[in-house]
Amino acid sequence: MELETGSISGHIKNIKWAPRHFPQLVGMAILSILTAFMVIGTVGTAETRELAVIAGKSFPVDALILDDVKEIYRGEKQIISGVRLKPIDQRDSQPIRTEFLDKVLHLSGDEYVTYWNNRLFREGGIPPIPKNNSGDVITTVKETDGAIGYVWLDETTSEKANLKILLTIHSR
Repeated sequence: MELETGSISGHIKNIKWAPRHFPQLVGMAILSILTAFMVIGTVGTAETRELAVIAGKSFPVDALILDDVKEIYRGEKQIISGVRLKPIDQRDSQPIRTEFLDKVLHLSGDEYVTYWNNRLFREGGIPPIPKNNSGDVITTVKETDGAIGYVWLDETTSEKANLKILLTIHSR
């Protein structure tokens, strides 16, 4: 069977239909589609991490709402159930900090720094203590009474017995 086609620059006049190649073409098409779905699935999974607001097992409450966390990190709420709060922050070089500031405080990194500079000048207070990474945050909240911090939820897996997850926040 021959299919007649128009001339492309005068070089191709006929395309011969070769049914024996059809299974190979179908197989390649299916493989391409499956590969595309795997790539899309991987990207989708990476973008759906959850933030976890954490504290040590001795923390006086078992859960917080988003407004509580916002007030704690703005220095507006300093005591819960008679315990002085010690908010632990991540360094501004950590991507999780940008996500936390956006999802919880609705501030950029610069706006957050400006907020604390103004607050310290007007009212005093103690800004959240920055740690280098999530491992340092987890260690600090486990060992410090009243400490509260945030990490990616999947980073708490090995420490669940020693931590309270007070709130999870869907990210991206």
